[in-house]
Amino acid sequence: MKIVQPLPERSSEVWTPSGPVIVRPYQIILSISIAVNETLDAPETMPRFPVILDTGMNHNLAIRQSQLVSWAQARLPYMKDIRVAGSLVPIYRAGVWIHPNSGKPFKLELEDGIAVYPNDVTNPARLPILGLRAIARNDLKLIVESERKQVTLKTKWWF
Repeated sequence: MKIVQPLPERSSEVWTPSGPVIVRPYQIILSISIAVNETLDAPETMPRFPVILDTGMNHNLAIRQSQLVSWAQARLPYMKDIRVAGSLVPIYRAGVWIHPNSGKPFKLELEDGIAVYPNDVTNPARLPILGLRAIARNDLKLIVESERKQVTLKTKWWF
């Protein structure tokens, strides 16, 4: 898998199932799908939506409950709760696929699950956030080329 994205220096918009959302400068946007971990569905046919790649988040994926329900349309198995800024946030087991520019989606192995923020818990993110743990634990390589204004995310065996 190889994804090459521009490193935007200006605000723009990205399409979501709920309508357009503003993307701030230097936010790296990827496309993912979420399903029940044991699903045999083809990830190519599952609903896709944008996420922000954020190396400052130390978990796998954070998404609002309303986004999970309306965008991913998946009912996920509950794992446990974690405490974030004084609030309980449930962790669910999920199958998460990253969709490259072309070719087959890449399934992330996320044994720690994903954080699903309840609708009544404050979460300022406009889009779901893919964290560094998901990148590191799946042996992905992230390259930021500031001169070319480009970001590459790829599997280690991709040249």
